[in-house]
Amino acid sequence: MLYLTKRITVCIAAISFILAGCNDDDPVSPPPEEDVSFSEHVLPIFQEHGCTGCHGGTLQENDLRVDSVDELLEGGVSGPAIEPGNADGSLLIQQMSPDPPLGNRMPLGMSPVPEEQQNTIRTWINEGAKDN
Repeated sequence: MLYLTKRITVCIAAISFILAGCNDDDPVSPPPEEDVSFSEHVLPIFQEHGCTGCHGGTLQENDLRVDSVDELLEGGVSGPAIEPGNADGSLLIQQMSPDPPLGNRMPLGMSPVPEEQQNTIRTWINEGAKDN
């Protein structure tokens, strides 16, 4: 019986390690030596958190789209969503903060975008918000 208990414990531990290795909390972060890519790193964050559902091709709340760099630069009724080279001055970043300047924190009614993913977006903006 003791042999069976040890065997089950080892199996559970092995499965836990396998599952922990499969849990990728931030699948879109670029390697540190690479520039952040809008299409590979930023857009997937917007898609994961439902931003493109309200600010995408079908629906554009407040005339804002987040599914293209040109649209982010154009912005919506409140002006440009991003200011290349100035993440902290960008409305997009400000609206994800706990105390946004315009209405409710984004994404509305959803969990906040994790800080690590917000940092990816910040880095992309600070790198010039390239359409890459």
